[in-house]
Amino acid sequence: MAASGRQQRPRNQRLVGIVAGALVVLIGLVSVSVVLLAGDDTDDSAPREPTESAEPTGPPAEIAFRPVLAKLPKTADCSKPDVWCTPGHTEAYRLGPAELRTPDIVEASARLSDYGPWVVGITLSDEGATQFEAVTRELADKTGAQAQLAVVVDGVVISAPLVQAAIPGGEIDISADFTQAAAEQLAAAIDP
Repeated sequence: MAASGRQQRPRNQRLVGIVAGALVVLIGLVSVSVVLLAGDDTDDSAPREPTESAEPTGPPAEIAFRPVLAKLPKTADCSKPDVWCTPGHTEAYRLGPAELRTPDIVEASARLSDYGPWVVGITLSDEGATQFEAVTRELADKTGAQAQLAVVVDGVVISAPLVQAAIPGGEIDISADFTQAAAEQLAAAIDP
C-alpha cells in the first residue's frame, strides 16, 4: 500500500486478506506511501473472513492508522492480542495506539491512480487531516521500523510504509497492487 497526497477528490462487511504480495511504500509531499489500517482497540483478535461483494451490508470496516513500535519476527504468534499481522501472516508488528480511525474518514472510493494501478482514495475530515499531517511529520523524523505507519483494517495490517515526509491535505491513496474489484471492495468497506 502506498499513500500519496493528491489534489482531486475522487461501503460493508469485515475485510481480511484482500491484499497479497509485496507491500511497497514511498512517501513524499506529492507522492507518498503510508500503511494505514487498524482494528478496534477493544478487539485485537484474529482476522475476519473477507467479503465477496463490493456492496456494503453493515457498518464501515474498522480502519486505523497506527505507528509501528517494532517489527517482529515472521514467526511471531499472530493470535496474541499485542501482535498485529498482515494477511497470510507474512509480516508481524507491535503497534502503538490508533492515531486516526474510521470516524476521521469522510469518503473512500476506488480509482485508477496517476501512476497506473488501482488505489483506494480516502478523504479525511479537517480534524483527521490535521492529525494525519502531525503524525506523519513526527514519524518522518524517526528511523527504521519506528518511521513506519501501519494501516489496519478489521484487525489486519494491510500495509506499513515508511514515512519520509509530512503528508498534508487530508487526501490519501492506499495502493497495494489492487485489482479493480479488490480496490472497489475495500473502498466500499471503509466508505462511511
